[in-house]
Amino acid sequence: MNIRSSNRGSSDPVTPVNTSLPYNRLAFTTAEDAVERDPASYEIYGSAAPLPTAAGSNVSIAGLTLIASGSLSLPAARNAAPTVVAFTNTTAYAAYLLVFPTVKNAAAANSTQIADVGILFLDDATPTGGMGDPLARLPGGRQRRADRDLRGMDRSQRATELRGGRG
Repeated sequence: MNIRSSNRGSSDPVTPVNTSLPYNRLAFTTAEDAVERDPASYEIYGSAAPLPTAAGSNVSIAGLTLIASGSLSLPAARNAAPTVVAFTNTTAYAAYLLVFPTVKNAAAANSTQIADVGILFLDDATPTGGMGDPLARLPGGRQRRADRDLRGMDRSQRATELRGGRG
């Protein structure tokens, strides 16, 4: 949750596990309270260089590339299944920054809240089905979460994780 007088929230910078993929989907999961604090719009930026991730670091959008922006229609249901937003991106960035310019009800909200955001890659050239579970690997297409932490896993565990938990 970001508490700011302007209700403009931003995520911590995301450094993808695989920086060779042009991530092109966001999956949003609503938090468990206050619908008025849900993001109503988003902006996603890319950076060719890594961004600072230490607690308290400030990241300016100056020098970053705006990849996509738009409105969000997140459900009123709390902790609902992820809402997936697709956007065009053909560049693999070293880091990403997500900004929420507006919330659903700025007059009633003192912050921006979201339970989870996944940044995903779906290979649009070879998909064979719909989105379904946005975090699952689709037959014929490649999809990965950028925020998966594979550190501390042995080779077999990493391979299983990248196959969507299937051995």
